[in-house]
Amino acid sequence: MVTSDKCYQNNEQIWGYRECDPLGGHDPYSASKAASEIVTASYRSSFFPPAHLDRHGIQLASARAGNVIGGGDWSRDRIITDIVHSLQRGQPVGVRNPRAVRPWQHVLEPLCGYLSLAARMLASPEAHLSTAWNFGPAPGEELPVGDLVDLFLETWGSGSWRDLSAAEAPHEAGVLRLAIDKAIWELDWRPRWSVREAVARTLVGIVRFRRASIWWRRVWRTSRLMRRCCRSSSIRAEDSCYSAFVTPA
Repeated sequence: MVTSDKCYQNNEQIWGYRECDPLGGHDPYSASKAASEIVTASYRSSFFPPAHLDRHGIQLASARAGNVIGGGDWSRDRIITDIVHSLQRGQPVGVRNPRAVRPWQHVLEPLCGYLSLAARMLASPEAHLSTAWNFGPAPGEELPVGDLVDLFLETWGSGSWRDLSAAEAPHEAGVLRLAIDKAIWELDWRPRWSVREAVARTLVGIVRFRRASIWWRRVWRTSRLMRRCCRSSSIRAEDSCYSAFVTPA
């Protein structure tokens, strides 16, 4: 089961949260992640206790990732989505909480962690694996939101941002870090990319996604033209259809 780094009771501490730290949440989103972790732990303790793994054979673990970035994520209220949309419109990027520190990582990093955990559970079932696991960036790779935006704009090659923070805005944690010692020592997993590399690869993913989208739109338009051609007996229409299909973008 996967939740996120928001499941911890945030005390604005400067060190990373460990898997044994208290769960909680000041806002509904964080509280929902903590609730998911509590439900998972309760279900595991009630029906699949790790101490009796040899009897039931069911392993149940939870994974907590940091703030992921990566190409292709166009959901609303995502920092990368906001940056790209603003750049495409030629507008400054609005940043509502630029000083908030977050554990940024490319989405492939925690996915590798999830697979490493699942492979270990499959290969050698052990009771201690059915617990909670953090998968975040290397210590020191956490950045304030404003610094992440600066890094993306530097990689992009242009753009600017403006501070939209307001005193009356809903609460957001000021500092959030994850301790990943457990995954490093017990799973031999560790993040491969720095935050700078993660941003660069995210930009590559965005460029490829846009190119693929343009290609698919051309294929869709061509297929519509081909259907019209098939309904017509005109050779001229067929010729125009063929030309549209083979002409390079």
